Amino acid sequence: MKPPVNFDTLHAEYAKDTVIDKDNIELELMKIPSLVSKYADIRSHHKRKSMALDESYKDMRSKRASYYNGEFCLEDLQKEGWEQYQLSKPKFPSDMKTLLDNDPILNNILLKKQLQDGIVNDTEIFIKELQSRGYNLKAVVDSRRYFAGQT
Repeated sequence: MKPPVNFDTLHAEYAKDTVIDKDNIELELMKIPSLVSKYADIRSHHKRKSMALDESYKDMRSKRASYYNGEFCLEDLQKEGWEQYQLSKPKFPSDMKTLLDNDPILNNILLKKQLQDGIVNDTEIFIKELQSRGYNLKAVVDSRRYFAGQT
């Protein structure tokens, strides 16, 4: 699995990757670094996408503020594919904030960013779980050796 991924694919893949072959714990230990690398790549990809969406949001927020203030000429409106804003310009900063907070274009960008951030957070959790998995599996190996008389 290579990035980009969605939540469902990510979680299904992680569930598959974390099945333990109890008869071959040593092999499971050897798989941990590659699994950590796999999820680190996914995290990195989605973190970059999140950062790009953050920049996109800032740029679009500025454009939408200009749009609501009536500062867009006909050429700019056509370039963006927007209709002329028909209501009165916002008189107070709180009016502008309300317009921008409810703007569908900005909210769409925020939703995409939240999805990317969710994937980043989940992969960070997976990486931590995989790293602690090494300690747990090593304890199983040591326990087996002890009971087999191989201290």
